[in-house]
Amino acid sequence: MTQSLIEYALNTLSVLYHEDQRYREANRVLRGLDTDFPVKAQAASGTILKSVVDLLDEILGDAVASYFLFEAVNMTDGGKIIETDSREWPIRSLEDVKAYVLREKVV
Repeated sequence: MTQSLIEYALNTLSVLYHEDQRYREANRVLRGLDTDFPVKAQAASGTILKSVVDLLDEILGDAVASYFLFEAVNMTDGGKIIETDSREWPIRSLEDVKAYVLREKVV
């Protein structure tokens, strides 16, 4: 895999994350205006988002994109990945994802 493809994937993950944060804030404001607000605004349909995240997982490996976007960001202290050699990688931010993806493999 070329470095540029990984960089593009990390950039796309960043865009998805920041858009999700913007829409979370918009939904918070809308719920504040009307607690019965029935619709959740999203930047993209769930089908499109799943397809893009599946592609990012394939490029970045270890399902790290979906783990970051759909699990770790919702955890109080973020998540972590534990490798088979017991090395731990915190996954709390985009920088953590980047550090994990670009890590040196211990052989």
